[in-house]
Amino acid sequence: QVVFYGFLGSLLEADGQPERAIDVYRQGLTLAPRDPELHYHLGFCLEARGDLTGARDHYQQALDANSRHGGALSALLFVKRKLGDWQDLDVLDHRLFKAIERGDRDITPFSLLMEPSTPALQLRCAQLWAAQVEERVALIRRQCEFEFKRERRDRITVGYLSADYYQHPTAWLAARLFELHDRDRFRVIAYSNSRDDGSAMRKRLETAFDEFVDIRALSLQQAAERIHQDDVDILVDLKGYTLEANNEIPALRPAPIQVNYLGYPGTMGAKFMDYIIVDRQVVKKEEQPFYTEKLVQMPDSYQINDAQRESSPTTPSRADLGLPETGFVFACLNNNFKITPTVFRAWMAILEATPGSVLLLLARTSDQALVSNFREQAENLGVDPARLCFVGPKPYTDYLAQYRQVDLFLDTIPYNAHTTASDALWEGCPVLTVTGETFPSRVGASLLHAVECPELITENLEELVSRAIGLAAQPQQLQAIRRRLQENRETCALFDSARFTRDLERAYEAMMESWLAGKEPEAIFLDQK
Repeated sequence: QVVFYGFLGSLLEADGQPERAIDVYRQGLTLAPRDPELHYHLGFCLEARGDLTGARDHYQQALDANSRHGGALSALLFVKRKLGDWQDLDVLDHRLFKAIERGDRDITPFSLLMEPSTPALQLRCAQLWAAQVEERVALIRRQCEFEFKRERRDRITVGYLSADYYQHPTAWLAARLFELHDRDRFRVIAYSNSRDDGSAMRKRLETAFDEFVDIRALSLQQAAERIHQDDVDILVDLKGYTLEANNEIPALRPAPIQVNYLGYPGTMGAKFMDYIIVDRQVVKKEEQPFYTEKLVQMPDSYQINDAQRESSPTTPSRADLGLPETGFVFACLNNNFKITPTVFRAWMAILEATPGSVLLLLARTSDQALVSNFREQAENLGVDPARLCFVGPKPYTDYLAQYRQVDLFLDTIPYNAHTTASDALWEGCPVLTVTGETFPSRVGASLLHAVECPELITENLEELVSRAIGLAAQPQQLQAIRRRLQENRETCALFDSARFTRDLERAYEAMMESWLAGKEPEAIFLDQK
């Protein structure tokens, strides 16, 4: 009976009926109160609907019932970070790292990026996950072993696979790339397993490609066959190991060249991915051994940006953002799961040394437990909890305009701000980052080099604290940086969409030439032109 409830619940989940799945899992737990799989899947459904506290409790019970449940362990860590519940994080981290070294299954590579890990550990975790992906498609792979003709055509066909073709950060960054591809040399196709949210961005994306193919109703085999039938030369996976990714499609190898780009800042550890798009800031040449993909180093930042993004012409008042009428405004509008206890302590030290200052953070309506936890932590560190201000999600144009009221954006580590940082820089808001040893911890440095503000890059949190306090005490210096960002916006590498597109096309052509010559993939290092 317990197996039946687990099977039925998973079917309901897959059919988009999470509420019914929750009821089924709960019924199953009345028969088997300690079943780890029922607790784990119930936690997953509760998390999806925003009940983070309930999800945490069920992940914990799954782990209590099976101490080697990798899925429950990584999910528990991730949801505790979403809640700002930092109790026993060090203990859980230690267990996570040991589990990866042991080869435990179902540990999600994305959740590991939030932890103080190493490139070697991230590689190991990704390889374990990739092996499971390949296991899941082994039977299908035998039924559709694709063959490719090494023949030169008039145009290179590039397929972009994503679940983010709607109002999503990946779309905000990459829409202009799809529009700017040289149609004399490239044919560009979208393969979308994303929902249609009816937004202007969705409509823009649908017209940005030569073809926009909705694959949601297709089986894995059908989707892979469609990509192969379209003669895709280069399949670019824009999701990696993030939410709603469909790794099984590239695992079926429908294209001769497959690329990991933008959505996931790390190696996929997969034999079915050939290249990863990086730059010399986020991944150094000598770090190739930590990537199963061959490095493609862009000459500037790896991150494409849309130079046509528009923000609201109306600047919100400080009161609109819940800010006091006066005082220096620090901010970090990252997802809150990126905020670690160490980073938070550093921020509280900055507030304590900057009288009258406040810290603006992101909080959704469902994040009341997080707000309460953060304020309690601030009080424990001797900082008035009222100096933490929270703002909710807004339409993209209004969200961008908020940065005009922010004096200094404080970055997180080990997972920096990515799209959020480039959003702030676009609005002329200085971003103070701290750089680390992994791809996600070096994105801030990449962006700041590309906007010609390397003085905002620090090497550790102690330096970030000192620099933030110094900048807050020197408003003229900060204003000079803001003016430089605004003046350079039209010319700096980070926001030159056309320049980035031409560089990426050079990389695609190099990949294609190598494949046509019968060579194995090899690293590509693009020089500035």
